[in-house]
Amino acid sequence: MTLTVRLDPELESRFADACERHRVSKSQAVKRLIEGYLEQSRIEATPLDLARDLLDGEDDGVRSASVRYKSQVPAKVRAKHSR
Repeated sequence: MTLTVRLDPELESRFADACERHRVSKSQAVKRLIEGYLEQSRIEATPLDLARDLLDGEDDGVRSASVRYKSQVPAKVRAKHSR
């Protein structure tokens, strides 16, 4: 993929100097900057966004846990009182 970015002359000069100091190409520097930006965006996600792939089904996992609990309580009460 080709990406074109317009920089003002001062920013372009500072960017070129930084790339030269760090011995990386401008292309490599831009890739690293984009990766850093995407990583930061991932970190700013909500806890639910981060855990969504861990939860079963399409819901948030809370409803299914509640349904399981509600169906187990009567069975446990009957088992306790039938002894």
